[in-house]
Amino acid sequence: MSDGSERRVPPTTDRHPLAAPALVGLVLGVLFVGPGLGPGALLNLDLVAVEHLPAPRSFWGLGPELGRAVPFNLALSGGARLVGGDTAVKIYFLAVFTTAFVAMYRMAGRLALGSLAAWSAAALYTMNPWLLTRVSVGHLTFAGAYALLPIVQPRLLRPSSSGARTFIAAAVLATMGVYGGLIAGLSLAAGLITERRRRPLVALGAGFAGQLVWFTPGLVLLLQSPDLVDADAFPAGVGGWWGPFRILVGHGFWQRVLQIGGEPSISTLLIGSLFAVLSVAGWRVLPHGWRRPALVGAAAAAVLLLAESFPGLRSVYGDATDLPGLGAIRTAHRVVPMISIVVCVAVSAGATRLARGAARPSRLATLSLPVAAALVLAVPGFWGLEGTLEPVEIPASWDEARELTSDDGTVLVLPWHRYQNISVADDRRVLNPAIPFFGPDVVVSPDLELAAPGRETSDPRVDTIESLLPGLRRGEPVAAQLAGAGIRWIVIFHDADYEQYLPLLGDPGLESRIVDRDIDLVEVPASLSPGPVDGPRLVPDRPVAPLARVDDGAGGTWAEPWAWGWMQGLRAASEGSTGLVVLPGGSSVVWYWPAALVAASHAAWIGGLAWSVGRARAGRKELQTLSGPATLGQL
Repeated sequence: MSDGSERRVPPTTDRHPLAAPALVGLVLGVLFVGPGLGPGALLNLDLVAVEHLPAPRSFWGLGPELGRAVPFNLALSGGARLVGGDTAVKIYFLAVFTTAFVAMYRMAGRLALGSLAAWSAAALYTMNPWLLTRVSVGHLTFAGAYALLPIVQPRLLRPSSSGARTFIAAAVLATMGVYGGLIAGLSLAAGLITERRRRPLVALGAGFAGQLVWFTPGLVLLLQSPDLVDADAFPAGVGGWWGPFRILVGHGFWQRVLQIGGEPSISTLLIGSLFAVLSVAGWRVLPHGWRRPALVGAAAAAVLLLAESFPGLRSVYGDATDLPGLGAIRTAHRVVPMISIVVCVAVSAGATRLARGAARPSRLATLSLPVAAALVLAVPGFWGLEGTLEPVEIPASWDEARELTSDDGTVLVLPWHRYQNISVADDRRVLNPAIPFFGPDVVVSPDLELAAPGRETSDPRVDTIESLLPGLRRGEPVAAQLAGAGIRWIVIFHDADYEQYLPLLGDPGLESRIVDRDIDLVEVPASLSPGPVDGPRLVPDRPVAPLARVDDGAGGTWAEPWAWGWMQGLRAASEGSTGLVVLPGGSSVVWYWPAALVAASHAAWIGGLAWSVGRARAGRKELQTLSGPATLGQL
């Protein structure tokens, strides 16, 4: 079905192959990632690309990590098994830049903007500082959803026309976890608001079903009542009179020092003004059926940014994001892609429109304005994103410690910081690298140490550990209490205030296994003793994360962080005094019953995707038979 105002112009990208745009996107990826493609790990803020990336427990709805990246992190873990985690991330970065360029080139072409405008829009979109910053800080699912958005947004902006195609589009973004779901939801809502023939139940049902792959495990984890930091800790850097100009150019990351392109400058103001003028010039050239819902989506994103950035609205915004399920939008800068996709298309269309009326000498200059502006914004990121992608050589002592701890047992990581400056990464601030490196059972500080107080965890063992830290720093014997909390190993990275924790090396109940200039590894032998803690200590066989087996159906304490849903046979487990699972006995089978619901949800998602793809193919063949090549309104 086509809106009458749409132009029936053959899509540009139907007349030109995508090999050349793919090559350009790949070259841009190489230019930006640069030295990061060399051997070694990548460490910067949330980017922890090390060789070993364990399979995520959150895929099954198990904590203590909150699982915002399911199912993407499962695929990344599979890639790590094949080529190593660091290599898998580097390949992924190149795929992001290539996909972003091709996707925007294809979308702009199908909007019938012309070949030059398609190239311009693709360059603007791929060199956007928003994407560069998110790659730099390791927001992998954010970057992936950004790259995929031009592929699926035209369908999500017309959600009622085909439930099968809407499901596929939503499912594609759902592979990027809760963030992909946020972008899909905003796009779908914009489409429903502006559609002439609405079938809201079909659209909402298809959109929601497409998100099941992350929604069900995420809901299970949310019901574990995790601690979350509120929106006040992540203010977007778009306040003040020139905030709108920063939004237009893709700036505004909440930690300004990490924004690729740096602090606001006169060039930000000038390029933002240029983008505003060109967007207005190009807006009416765009097909009516796309521009109306796209503008609604961009406006919704702008409202969220303004609500978070201005003091009078910030408290309201913070209260709203504290509601269950709305934590995904606690950082409004996340929704900038909804604006960027409109700006890139409109700016390129505007430059093309103005060039048509210009004299020959100035025509080329007008056409090149968007790409020239994009280059100015992107130049600071060339060859390593301002040094943040310099490869890191992991010390041999880290690998040795991982080998010793890989068999079994919970690892406590000190210093007690979730983020800290890492010396092996040139003192860049990094998420505690032990989370993937020594995974999957690692206890780290949940405190983000931001301006707004708060913790990010659902791990009940944290309270026990924090109660022991003062005595541990004073050199008091704590081995028995650590064993009672299920701690088998203690890793001390020689960073931050690590000297405060060295007195524990004198604890006679602990055994030093590695003493090195980069790391100490300490064993807690009492963790292997039979107990009791809250009953005899058990070490079940565990073939997969939500399933275990206990010899003779014994009951006792299991060094697994407590979560409601654990069962032994048909009897519910309970929480021990130190935050561990206490099994009641009576059956050899131990299982996490919410995982059955999660598995059923995953199966339904896969089945729905297979059915929708078949349905969409059949519908496309029928459409081509009846009416020939598809127009924009039928995409």
